[in-house]
Amino acid sequence: MWNPSPDWPRLVGHLNVGVLQLGSLAEEVDPMLTHFTFRPRQPTANPADLPFFLSTNPLAEMEAEERQTVAASSSCGGGEGNMSEPALKALEEKVDKYNSRVQSLESFFEHQSTNMMKSLNSRSHTK
Repeated sequence: MWNPSPDWPRLVGHLNVGVLQLGSLAEEVDPMLTHFTFRPRQPTANPADLPFFLSTNPLAEMEAEERQTVAASSSCGGGEGNMSEPALKALEEKVDKYNSRVQSLESFFEHQSTNMMKSLNSRSHTK
């Protein structure tokens, strides 16, 4: 029912009580939230972006800059030329192993994301 002349002090008092109760509730709930996980309604990231974020494969601009740096460094007597062949090979193997793990993680994430979206879509159609 519409009231043309509300009792503003009383309304503001009720609002203050509500704000204080909400603040008190937030203080009580926040420490407990660390013990619970929430099921997201949609994936948090685009699976196609994972290789970009996690991969050790440099971008073309980065490769060009690195080549310039290595060339400048090797002309001064430093750079990759100082690494032994076995150490360089071991480093390349580590990078390849890491990249394969990133790619498998991407596949897993994409699979889980697809399944979650299917599950959410089927639930929304049943309601």
